[in-house]
Amino acid sequence: MLALRACKATESSANLASRSNPMTRQQRWRQKNRDADLARKREDHRKNPEKQMVRGARKRAKAAGVPCTITAADIHIPMVCPALGVPLAIGDEGWTPNSPSLDRVRPELGYVPGNVVVISHRANAIKQNASLEELRRVAEWFSALSSLERIE
Repeated sequence: MLALRACKATESSANLASRSNPMTRQQRWRQKNRDADLARKREDHRKNPEKQMVRGARKRAKAAGVPCTITAADIHIPMVCPALGVPLAIGDEGWTPNSPSLDRVRPELGYVPGNVVVISHRANAIKQNASLEELRRVAEWFSALSSLERIE
């Protein structure tokens, strides 16, 4: 009986070692059906962008070492960006300045209910890691600069 088990273990190890492509069945399907897989992902994103935002937030939270306890129900995508007043639009070809983007109001708290808001990708890019005081200083500087006459 023990000999039989040892033989099966050896056979399994040999089969694993002889595999030239250790991809999973799902990975092989995706590789063969890239266009169909991409079309499915785009359709999923169009139908439920909140779900995609949560998925991305979890990845970013893990990399940043901050908590992520939000669900798709915690995310509300407005028609207009509350920061810039531009209409938000979900595109088919990736990010645009008017794409909805999940922002952490206080970055150190992570992606938790009450600390996330959806704004435009442009507004989120402007904000990045700047503090409120830094944003005020930049705005004041640009305001003062635009009021000066340009020297040519």
